[in-house]
Amino acid sequence: VDVARPDIETTAAELGLQCVVSADVHGDLVVLATAGQPAFGTAVPVGHRVPLMPPIGVPLVAWADDASITAWKHRFSKNLRPALDCHCDAMLATVRSRKFSIATGGALHMELTATNEKLELAPGDSGLLAHRREVIQRLFDSYEPEVLDDASVTGIRSVNVPVFGEDGNAVLMLSLFGLPEHVSAAEVKCYAERLLITAKTVTARLHENWPGPE
Repeated sequence: VDVARPDIETTAAELGLQCVVSADVHGDLVVLATAGQPAFGTAVPVGHRVPLMPPIGVPLVAWADDASITAWKHRFSKNLRPALDCHCDAMLATVRSRKFSIATGGALHMELTATNEKLELAPGDSGLLAHRREVIQRLFDSYEPEVLDDASVTGIRSVNVPVFGEDGNAVLMLSLFGLPEHVSAAEVKCYAERLLITAKTVTARLHENWPGPE
């Protein structure tokens, strides 16, 4: 994480947004470092965690092997309905093609955060766990729109890109938070392109190789 800090600080200052580093920690997506403050909305704190399961964390699994993708899917359900399974595969393909990930559904994410905070006080509460799963399922339509236009990015929550390890798998995810609610698709692409530059710089600091598609 330390290797990424100068770059996320520069990116956050340049864009006037919060730049976040997160990773897979025992099946959760955990925020490891942040820089800057969001232009809109509430900052994401270090230590914030959500279950790393569909549709969350696509950049961390889009370039992974089949076993890792299956494990990601199975965290949501080991008997994923065919329609949801196809939806997962489509999200992965979209991110591989687009090179970045988009999440909208800000209100649902706030509900997910509130539910996680309650679970910290009552771990294993069956009602809260069931509600969290329901919220996550409702998020499926808020991630990786097939068509990137102004309507599909309304209420955007974050833009996310991978940082690759030497084996070609994503080891970190960089995210931008606090984008304007009514940002245009063209502006989102500009944010994503700038974040990709940061991700490639961090990848180069790690091992001087960017295995993702160019």
